[in-house]
Amino acid sequence: MKNARYTLIYKFFATQIQFGYYKTGDFLPSIEDLCQIYHASGRTVRSAYLQLQEDGYVSLSSGRRTTVVYQATAEECARSRRSYYLARMEAAPALNEAMKLLLLPVMRNGCERLTPQAMSEIREMAAKLGDGDFYISFFGGYAMVMASENQLASALFSEVVSFYQFPHVLLRFAGKELEVRQFQELSARVIAACDRNDCKAFYDAYMAIQTYMNDVLNHYLILAKQLLPAQEQIPFTWNVYRDRPQLCYSVAARIIKEICIACCYQPGDTLPHHAILAEKYQVSYMTIRRTMEMLESMGIVSVRHGVGTTVTEPQPDPARYQNSAMRRIHTMALESMELLRLAFDSVTAQLSADVSARDCAEILRAQSKRGLTHSAFITCMDLLFRGSTNLQLRNIWDRLFELLLLDLPLLEAAGLHAALDTLIHCLDIEDFPSFRIALKEQMLQLYNAAKAIGEQFIS
Repeated sequence: MKNARYTLIYKFFATQIQFGYYKTGDFLPSIEDLCQIYHASGRTVRSAYLQLQEDGYVSLSSGRRTTVVYQATAEECARSRRSYYLARMEAAPALNEAMKLLLLPVMRNGCERLTPQAMSEIREMAAKLGDGDFYISFFGGYAMVMASENQLASALFSEVVSFYQFPHVLLRFAGKELEVRQFQELSARVIAACDRNDCKAFYDAYMAIQTYMNDVLNHYLILAKQLLPAQEQIPFTWNVYRDRPQLCYSVAARIIKEICIACCYQPGDTLPHHAILAEKYQVSYMTIRRTMEMLESMGIVSVRHGVGTTVTEPQPDPARYQNSAMRRIHTMALESMELLRLAFDSVTAQLSADVSARDCAEILRAQSKRGLTHSAFITCMDLLFRGSTNLQLRNIWDRLFELLLLDLPLLEAAGLHAALDTLIHCLDIEDFPSFRIALKEQMLQLYNAAKAIGEQFIS
């Protein structure tokens, strides 16, 4: 499958052509410009353009500009725009809130890391696009996320951008009340901040641009609702695996949860027959076979023909870390921990401990008895996220939760344990402020253990 930047570029131009922003005969930006904007290779951009050509959107000729050939009436384009955003109207507020909790801390961290060269590139783009045209909000945000050096956060940012499809282009269609001049003024603030190499001022200007973009979108939705009936709603989805067999990974994570989180199975227990598991998880028999092979490579089960699948105690095995799939899982899990580390304060402040303290404490006791101390942080965070009423936030957490679960066997096998007494005590007496402090300490221990594994075996 294609990479995230290919998908972002393709979906953007296909959608904007359907919206009528680009019309028949218009030229698309050069491949060189898009390489700079998307931090993508020329091969990636050209592949996206070739797919646009194959799908009838553009004509791409060697040595000539890329020309839009898609034909649609103004009314058809208007209907495409309205349908697209009205179908995402209900998800937008919850997704905005989720991004404030999870991505903004990453972006603030990345902003502090911006080099003078990066600031110069942002300034150049802001000056080039100072008339309110494409990309400055995307370009600035992407620069901050990339500076955080967290590919998982970059992928999440790209997915969110694809979901919204650059709402500032709606300036052309939202009515005279929203003047492009305001966007020009915000671009000027970006330029001034970059001239001074002032990261904080740049971040503030970026957030002002995002606020303005939300105003543009909200205003457009008010107009669109008057012209079209209610649309079937489309939720935000995030495929973190993208080029991986997602079903096997998801089923493996659910089984690890039963073993390491819920402690439904002890070492030496035999898992149900493959056919029973296939029915339980609503997948094919072959998917269960591949899932068991994956779990065996993690060291959490042993598959013996004629005997069955037995739960095992994860043991240190340097060879296991050299498996390419395991290396990839660990890298993505480490990026998940980094994302949660940066967002921990904002997340736990928003997600008050509306959890059953007694139930949580009992789960941690069972894990501690098994010596599964790294499971504690994931367990507590899961209970916090499950208590949120924000469906989009819970959907994003589901993906992070899977990645952390998949890495648990490697972490537990490393033998880097931490005491759970403080966490359990705080839950027993329902002292949630102290619980959050203890949970943060647990998170840092888990993060450092994961980093140590990466540095020792994977780097």
